[in-house]
Amino acid sequence: MMQQGLSVKLAQPHTSDLLFLQDAALGKPVDFPAPEAFKLNAVKTTRQLLAVSAELNWDASKNARIYRVTVGETPELDRVIAHEITTVPSVFLPKLPPNRTLHWKVEAVSRGGAKVNGSSMGTFTTPDILAQGVAFASDMPWVKATAGAENPVRREQNLHGETVKINGTPMEKALWTHAFNDNTPADIVFDIGGKGFAAFMASVGLDDLGERGSVQFLVLVDGQKKAESPIMRPKRMCDLVVDVQGAKEITLRVLNGGDGYGWDHAVWGLARFLKAGTKDPFEGPR
Repeated sequence: MMQQGLSVKLAQPHTSDLLFLQDAALGKPVDFPAPEAFKLNAVKTTRQLLAVSAELNWDASKNARIYRVTVGETPELDRVIAHEITTVPSVFLPKLPPNRTLHWKVEAVSRGGAKVNGSSMGTFTTPDILAQGVAFASDMPWVKATAGAENPVRREQNLHGETVKINGTPMEKALWTHAFNDNTPADIVFDIGGKGFAAFMASVGLDDLGERGSVQFLVLVDGQKKAESPIMRPKRMCDLVVDVQGAKEITLRVLNGGDGYGWDHAVWGLARFLKAGTKDPFEGPR
């Protein structure tokens, strides 16, 4: 071991563990008790205007010092939505995607080891948001998404993991992207065929994270340009409204403003689809 070292895989990002090594022949230390078995309880969900919150509870595990909670979109938890560490047998998650079946597990950790809840994964379904007839692009799967500056498209958060803002206005529901350094479009493409959407709306601009930058926003419906913003610079916002009745595909496109891509942090704020007859929840001044 002195020559080869010891490799350790942490259970979650941004966590740390203390390792205790002892000759197995000496037996397990008596002051290192392992956590005992425990089970998950029913999840309580609450509908909000733009998101869904959930309270996760489980029975306390004897000897546990902390609990690691993981929530994901698949039973394998390979697409994680939330990681939490807590010292009490409950956790509150304020922002979860609506109309989604989610899976969760809890790992109790003590000085003597770790134990996962029961024998099966927890499962719960989130309800729809209170803004009925509205679907937010940041909650929807996309067909493809490309962004410049070697960045991925981000949901709700900017480059630093903070809530995106345009001219001081927080955009709780939004898509963050980045322009390319040439004429390559930064596209986010959604399949909207058969979903009954009548209109697409968004408030677009540069994220307040950047002090400079210039971008242009375009909306293409089934390959045809239906809306575009002027060249957008910091502290400006533009509202886009597009008719999408009967459309199959929509492309949200960002181009750089013709002066390179430095600080071109583009935000599709409150990007949403409305069904016919739905009142826009953001109608009026923000």
